[in-house]
Amino acid sequence: MRIFKPVLTVLAVLAFVACLNAAITFALFPYGSKSEVMWTDYRLEEGVDMVFTGTSISERAFDPAVVDEACGVHSYNASTPSQLLEETYLGLDVLLEDGQVHTVVYGLEYSSLIGEKFPDPARSYLIWKNKGRPADALHDTLWCLTHERCYTATDSLNWVFPWVNNHVGLSPSDVWGNIQRKTDGTSVYDAAVALEPDWVYYGRGYGNYDYIQNYNCGSAKTYEDDYHCADFDEQKMAALADVCDACVERGVDILVVMPPIPVFNVYEYGDKYFEQSDQVRALVESHGGEFYDLNMAKPELLDLDRTDIFADFQHLNHTGAEEVSKAFSVIYNARAAGEDVSRYFYTPEEYKAVSTRVDFVMLHSEKNDEGFAMQAEALAGASAQLEYQYMLKNEAGEWEVIRDWSDDPAYLFAPEEPGEYKVCVNVRTQGSDAEYDRYRTVKVNKEA
Repeated sequence: MRIFKPVLTVLAVLAFVACLNAAITFALFPYGSKSEVMWTDYRLEEGVDMVFTGTSISERAFDPAVVDEACGVHSYNASTPSQLLEETYLGLDVLLEDGQVHTVVYGLEYSSLIGEKFPDPARSYLIWKNKGRPADALHDTLWCLTHERCYTATDSLNWVFPWVNNHVGLSPSDVWGNIQRKTDGTSVYDAAVALEPDWVYYGRGYGNYDYIQNYNCGSAKTYEDDYHCADFDEQKMAALADVCDACVERGVDILVVMPPIPVFNVYEYGDKYFEQSDQVRALVESHGGEFYDLNMAKPELLDLDRTDIFADFQHLNHTGAEEVSKAFSVIYNARAAGEDVSRYFYTPEEYKAVSTRVDFVMLHSEKNDEGFAMQAEALAGASAQLEYQYMLKNEAGEWEVIRDWSDDPAYLFAPEEPGEYKVCVNVRTQGSDAEYDRYRTVKVNKEA
């Protein structure tokens, strides 16, 4: 009896921890995540023969309704926010299991190929992929936990506690709202909208926002701000190759498509953008896939000068998704007809030659003994010729010119009196009669 007492105590503690964990998971793990919506809807859909997959870049780029009407297919958007390439690979087992899908479209963004983040079994995508499939859940758990990038990461310790890294807000109202939606019959779709009221779900895995990117506001940022033009990770490239191989081995076409991002990101990357695009193309084609970069689309395919198609520095809005879906459909139909689709795209040399405009400007200020050294940094095409104008907001709240148009992006602002000042730089292409193409403001403070 003495021997069994400690054992019973341990078992009792483990049972208590398991029950507590289950209760916390129920309270905190979100009901209505986009992964849950996607997998729930996919299992209700019949006859799907084309699948889009990838991150939120892809989720918000391809509208199945538009593609189906133009291409005569039955498509589904299985993309989800922050979906890792390794998760895409694991998800193919379900997406392709019935043998009806003939085309997989992977919506690629460069951020999917950088960093060392690796999935653990507690991520929402895998949890909902494996709902009601215990054998698949065991397979994915072992697959993840035996990979060096998983078992050496601190997050791997939390795989049995899915609420640690994925939870609703911790305020009482957020937690109670999550519990209510799980117990009062709220649909997964309504729950998703409750989590993100501005998100609209259009069906078949596709949802989006109606935000429009503000190119001139102080908080506007670029792809480089978040991802630092980093080199591609070898294991992420290998994961992309695995995705291609998994499709080819099943006799499924794999199209790797880069949805467009705001043009200023391509300008900021410079030649590295084209170098990395070549790396992706070489890998995809060597593994039996096709690669299409919509950032290189010619205007007759897709007008990337439009400022109303992007929601932010990397995502399309609903209007943008409609335009991109139409452009993709043109490519899909052209290749199906045996046409040379390269005519719809610029080569890097052609792209540089036609890139004559400015798409974004940043304004940096540095205090020195003479005043404030202002430096405008414009993100413009390789062939762009620019001019800059500096303005100051006066005491009446009106903007007045303090330096007229010049090709010099720098300006020394030297206020005589102490106080806070708001300075603006306008930028436009030389010879333009526009008030400006882009602008940026900054506040500086001269101490007494």
